[in-house]
Parts: sequence; C-alpha cells; structure tokens
Amino acid sequence: MHAPSSAILALSFIASTALAQTRVDARRDIADQTATPRLPAAAVASSSALKKPAVEVLGRGSEFGEQAILRRRAHVEPWSASLDALLAYTDNVALTPRGERSDWYLRTGLNVAYTNRVRGPWFIDLALQHYLFRYAEFDALDFDQTRIEAGLLYQAAWLDDTFLYARYSYQRLCEPWLGSELFTSHSVILGAQKVWKISRGQQVFAGVSGDLSLSADPASGARDEYSCVLGYSARLTQRLNAQLTYRLGLYDYREGGRQDWNQIAALGLTYDVTDWLRLSATASFSRNTSSADFAEYDNFVGGIGLSLRAAF
Repeated sequence: MHAPSSAILALSFIASTALAQTRVDARRDIADQTATPRLPAAAVASSSALKKPAVEVLGRGSEFGEQAILRRRAHVEPWSASLDALLAYTDNVALTPRGERSDWYLRTGLNVAYTNRVRGPWFIDLALQHYLFRYAEFDALDFDQTRIEAGLLYQAAWLDDTFLYARYSYQRLCEPWLGSELFTSHSVILGAQKVWKISRGQQVFAGVSGDLSLSADPASGARDEYSCVLGYSARLTQRLNAQLTYRLGLYDYREGGRQDWNQIAALGLTYDVTDWLRLSATASFSRNTSSADFAEYDNFVGGIGLSLRAAF
C-alpha cells in the first residue's frame, strides 16, 4: 500500500515541478523573443574620436541579434531613454509541445541606458529595463520583467573594430504589479560583435555570446546560454529600416542534465516618424528542441509597436 502511494506522490511532484518550470520558461522565452535591446543605444565615440565626429548607435543588440549600426553625429549623447508599447500575437501562448493555444498580449515598459567612453577604446555600459506583459485571454500568464545590466565595452582595433564586452546581469520575473517572485537570476555575459558595411545603408553583422549563470531562484531554472547571431540590415529610405536576423542558442541547465537548442528567425521594420517617435512591425519564429519533451515547442510572434525615444 505504501509503495504505490509513494510512487503516485513522486510522480505528482515531478509533474508539478515540470509544470512550474514550464511556466517560468514560457515567460522567459516570450520575453526573449520580443527582447528589448542589450547593446548600448546611447551615442558611442569611435576610437579616433579626437579626430572624427562621434557616432550614434542605432538598433541595439537584442536576444535575437539586433546589431549596432553607426552613423555620424555632431556630439556624443551618452544617455538614452524610451517608453515602448508592443501589441503582439502568439500562436503558442504557453510554449507547449501539444495543444497549442493562441493569444494577444501587450508589452509596455521603460528602457534607460548610459554608455560613455572611460578611456581610449574602453566604454562603460549601464542599462535598466522594466516591462509589463499583459495577455488578453490567458491573463494567468501575466508577468512583469526587470533587467539591470552593468559592464564594459572594448573596441578592438586589432580585430577591425570588433566590440568585445563583459556584463553583469540581474533579471527578475514576478507576478503583475511587482507581485510575488516567479524567477530571479544573476549572470555574467561575455561576447563579441562585428559589423561589416556592404554599401551606404546596408550592413551585415555577426556576434557570439555566453551568458553564464551565477545563481538563480528557483535553482531548477539556472542555465548557461551560448549563442551566435547573424543578420542583415538595410536603410530602405531615410526613415524606413529593415532587419533580418537569425539566432542559434544552446541552453545548458545546471540541474537535471537538460539541454535545449533554441532557434529564432526574425524580421523587423521600423519607421522614424520623428527623431523621438518610432513605429515598428516585427515577425519572429522560434523553435526549441530539448532533451526534456515538455520543453519542446514552436512559436510564431507578430506585432506592431510604438516607441517614444530620447537621447541626451
């Protein structure tokens, strides 16, 4: 009598643990698929800033590989801030392998960053992001996301001005309106990114990074992420830009021996109505293959966005 009862309790515990992990992963991966930028959006001076005008970084790098694009400016603006709203559709709201359900969600939030030269080719990079995710039908999945990052950038002249970077990152997912914690993590991110200019207004870019977990709560969510990105960006008109990116990532979980291969292909269009108002349209497809069956999924996300931006 005791053995079957113990087995049932053990299976129930395993199932509930997997369900809880799936809910955390769904929120993390949805946030990553519509990720806010990671690379500095503020103005960054080139290594020869004393001889040349400053440059502005456009289209900061994101989880699916947006790469910095440089253009000349008359002066450096180290601070940047934006208020963003994105209305998105997903065809797999819970990121499940079977029984997919679709839904709409609204992502709104604030992004503040500071990037400035420390000395020579070294730059300091600080960022604070806070976003709210609110679903139309499945509001049980609503959550808030906070990310704080601080690090250094190095412009490597010996690598044809490739940017190398190291950052500390803190992430917190919680119930709506800063409610109870769902997941927190501390990590160190190391990486490199390079832009190749094809012609006026056209860029090819590539990058590699490793996001190494220092700690996570719950511990079952701790994972090291290794990724590479490849993309193409084109300025179609003076105000209209297009970007195509592909990202391949390996998620190596610290517990349970789980490994995921995550792929994201994304297409984005942005239109600068003014210097401070930007409209956007995005479409991305992600596929996650995993050693754990419950973590495998395909997901499409499409959305339209509005952003109020300032640099100073």
